[in-house]
Amino acid sequence: MVKEAAIAYATAKNSMEFHGLGVTEQEQGSKTVMLIADLAMITGNIGRKGVGVNPLADEKNQKFYTEKYGVTHPTKPGLKIPEMFEAAINKELKGLWIIGEDIVQTDPNSAHVVEAMNSLELLVVQEIFMSETAKLATVVLPGTTFLEKDGTFTNTERRIQRVNKAVEPLPGTKPDGVIVTDMIKY
Repeated sequence: MVKEAAIAYATAKNSMEFHGLGVTEQEQGSKTVMLIADLAMITGNIGRKGVGVNPLADEKNQKFYTEKYGVTHPTKPGLKIPEMFEAAINKELKGLWIIGEDIVQTDPNSAHVVEAMNSLELLVVQEIFMSETAKLATVVLPGTTFLEKDGTFTNTERRIQRVNKAVEPLPGTKPDGVIVTDMIKY
């Protein structure tokens, strides 16, 4: 999957890269930005119309894309998880989509988390089993396990590990990336 993405990026007539602050705020952020720029240069995707590296945190770039597409991009950071709980309880956050995390079991003060989840108008949980969080969901999207999909995982040391599908997904389930891509289409 990574190889196919690299080939698609390198062989396309025009390829663009977009990234936000999440890239730069990591321990290896500076190196990552340099690698992104290197990739653009190596593949000839810089210095021409319709190509380039586009850090969306840059106000100049945000203004350009706002004017071009007529969409105002967010300029302030999103809510942290505890802030989401408070916003849900205060009816400032209406919906939440949780992928592969059982926050009712893992976050402190599970009663507070349950109150927050029950305060939402829409709770979408994408999960491989009926977790405690999934039991509270308005909609559960059935994902697949790591054994049922091709791709990569990045561990806490930021090492990328390639995985190959070992078994076919159960009927009615889809890999996380496919579910997200399908949702974007609608």
